[in-house]
Amino acid sequence: MKFRLVDRITDYQENKFIKGVKTVSLEEYFLHRPHGIKNLFPPTLACETLFQLANFLIFKSFPSKLGLLVMFRKIHFPTPVKAGDVINLTVRIKSIIEDQVMLDGVGFVGEKLVIEGKGCVAKLIDIEKLINPEKYSMLFDRLYIPHENEEKKILP
Repeated sequence: MKFRLVDRITDYQENKFIKGVKTVSLEEYFLHRPHGIKNLFPPTLACETLFQLANFLIFKSFPSKLGLLVMFRKIHFPTPVKAGDVINLTVRIKSIIEDQVMLDGVGFVGEKLVIEGKGCVAKLIDIEKLINPEKYSMLFDRLYIPHENEEKKILP
């Protein structure tokens, strides 16, 4: 992963779902545009954010595996994302067939849907072919911050 777009993972359940957050900052290089051009978060990077979150779910669900995107049935961007927006993302595993996982994902800014991906298929491959598994695990641990309510349940 050349650059990480997911800022925080707030919840996950292996083989089921993962939730995360992406805060779009004006400081991000892809928002630096000439004066007069809107500073919008590119839809391709919104997709990449969703796919990175999906890979964290795959990593936690299938030890020593990551997913390579093979296809998607539908990607939809109903509302533009701008600097200052906080995207709340959820990815769910819909099915597992041999070495492939089908996922659906959505992202909201407040109540507005900003990205929806359906029928995303990832082929499972050995993580060592792409990245050091220990480093990837450390990255996940740094990003995973349980929701405040869940932390309170754990603490006495």
